[in-house]
Amino acid sequence: MKFLLFIFLLVCLTVTASAVDIPAGYVSGYSLNSAGTTYVLTENVLANTTAFSVAANDIVFDGNGHTIDCGLTGAGVGITSNAHSNITIKNVSVIQHNSSTSSHGILTLNTANTLISNCSASSIAGCGIYVTGSTATVDRCNTSSVRGKSLYISANNSRVTNCSALSNSHYAICLINANNNTVSNCTGRTNTSHGLSFTTSNNNNVSSCAGYSNTSHGLSFTTSNNNTVRASIGYTNSSTGGNGIWLTDSSNNTFVDSTGLSYLKYGINLTGNTTYNTFVNCVGESFGSNSLRHGIWFSFSSAACSATNTFTNFTTRSALAATSTDLAAETYLNVGDSITAGGAAGLPYGAYIHYTNITLGNGYVFYNRGLGGETSASGRIRFLDEMAVFNPKYVTIMYGANDLTAKRPQQSIIDDILWMASQAKAQGATPIILLTPARKGFVMNTTYLDQNLSTQALAAGYNVFNVYDIIDTVPNNSQYDEYDVTNYLDSVHPTQAANKLIGDAFANYITALSSQGHVQPSVNVSSNVSSGNVLLRAIHRLIGKYSREILELWSRD
Repeated sequence: MKFLLFIFLLVCLTVTASAVDIPAGYVSGYSLNSAGTTYVLTENVLANTTAFSVAANDIVFDGNGHTIDCGLTGAGVGITSNAHSNITIKNVSVIQHNSSTSSHGILTLNTANTLISNCSASSIAGCGIYVTGSTATVDRCNTSSVRGKSLYISANNSRVTNCSALSNSHYAICLINANNNTVSNCTGRTNTSHGLSFTTSNNNNVSSCAGYSNTSHGLSFTTSNNNTVRASIGYTNSSTGGNGIWLTDSSNNTFVDSTGLSYLKYGINLTGNTTYNTFVNCVGESFGSNSLRHGIWFSFSSAACSATNTFTNFTTRSALAATSTDLAAETYLNVGDSITAGGAAGLPYGAYIHYTNITLGNGYVFYNRGLGGETSASGRIRFLDEMAVFNPKYVTIMYGANDLTAKRPQQSIIDDILWMASQAKAQGATPIILLTPARKGFVMNTTYLDQNLSTQALAAGYNVFNVYDIIDTVPNNSQYDEYDVTNYLDSVHPTQAANKLIGDAFANYITALSSQGHVQPSVNVSSNVSSGNVLLRAIHRLIGKYSREILELWSRD
């Protein structure tokens, strides 16, 4: 009988020791130090600094739906654990009142097998939830921070699921040095930083997530590789510098059924040394009606990035260029500097492409991919990726003004342009090289560039359209005449009226092109050729003299 009584008492003591109720009132660094114990809040509690500290393994903290108000008078953490394992924190709301950056709602450092479930945690300058270590799970949690990162993960082999995070002035959901994790069904919203950010984080799987930002990137990847993103969205409402999805120095990432949306910048932007990323069934959109940016853009740091990224069934939408769904349309990819871009250079003038499109009407689609300030060397770096996204039937190429300002060697400029033409042709598109209007102060330099470019392009079998001859002092005479200042908004950019002249003339050229079923050799070139071999110069003179007759003969073919 005594033995049975002893066993009964032992069992009772064991049961009592495995569950500890915590009553209402103030706590101060309450030590959760009994391994294998479940600590349960019976009411709300208060703490001037840190409320609870985990000091053993195999601890369960059950908030039972109650609230911890902590950091009332000094820096501290709602619940903290360092270098322990098998820790569970659940069913609790933590409100951190202190403004120190080290004051977090829930903090688990260097822990293994941590579960944070069904919790809400807020902070002023620290993190709502801050997790480092491995094999952690953060599930069904809501976090917020006024000035800090809302949900911060620096852990490996972990899961973040069904969470929402809000930050007023920092990352909403932030993964730094976080590898082999799963992030799913999560939403991050921020006012002044990234909605969902990955930095030096690799081999993560992201699905059904959304990152929203009012001033920066919705979904951001910095020096992060081999991540897979599925059915997710990056959105920014920024009027200054935010992209929907932003990749810089990041490689071998895969995006499937995902969307990047930006109000006034790029839907998806690939920058820096960003290589070998794959986009399948993705959408990039710059949705603002006044946006001068594109659905997708490439700002690579080196030519080594060119053509390494792949795009399958990619859709881009913007006021400047939207992917056509009309398979019968004549599609034109237009690359060049601000003369091609038009308003994208920040000046109040329309590009010639705009007027070409108006004149031609239905059946033609123009992908205006001009960039203000760009040289042919920079355009060459992004050219193959532009081809991959738009898969055009025709490509127009017009560079020169910025190259001359940068004092690049003339032959280097020509080589870049002819290389782009050769790549377009190799991919089954027909290239058309547009000579550039003169830049005041560089008129002779522009003329010589145009003449030599024309000579070499025609010799290589490419088509050349002389833009300058449309708006010089004696237009359409196959000569390089005086610079007509009335046709220029500034020293280089054509006015609206001049752009309309160029657009209408180019529309006529394209109409003739389409009616023949192939591109006609340009006859709108100067007879004042100052370089090239004697035979080519003679051919140029004959073409300039008998241009009308040649066109008539060509039309009878």
